[in-house]
Amino acid sequence: MSFFGAVFASLTLYWHLDLSGIALALPFLGFLLIGLFLASNIVINLHRPDLLLPSMALVVGFHFLPIAFAAGFRPFYILGAALIVAATVGFVMGAPMGGEAAGFMAAGVLWLASGIAIRRDWLAKSKTPATA
Repeated sequence: MSFFGAVFASLTLYWHLDLSGIALALPFLGFLLIGLFLASNIVINLHRPDLLLPSMALVVGFHFLPIAFAAGFRPFYILGAALIVAATVGFVMGAPMGGEAAGFMAAGVLWLASGIAIRRDWLAKSKTPATA
């Protein structure tokens, strides 16, 4: 429900308010928050805390896919897929190593993506002449 709520909100922003780009991705932040809350409640109620980090990596990975589409930013497809792979590895490995693997893999993927984004921004700024 949360995901489709974000889809409806994004479509409304696009079709009725003529917004585009990153604005269409904003409703998916709500989906992410609700998805993380739901995923953590499910695994805790199933008494499977070992599935918490793989579940969270899965939700975060899936949330990047519609953002990549809405913003037209292809690297988010790669980031989303890498997080989904991290989650899958965690689910397949099982307790106790699965949670550790998914957590460290997800952290590594997000840190790498952050470093790439900072580098891309730095390079773009170094090529743009400063105005006084």
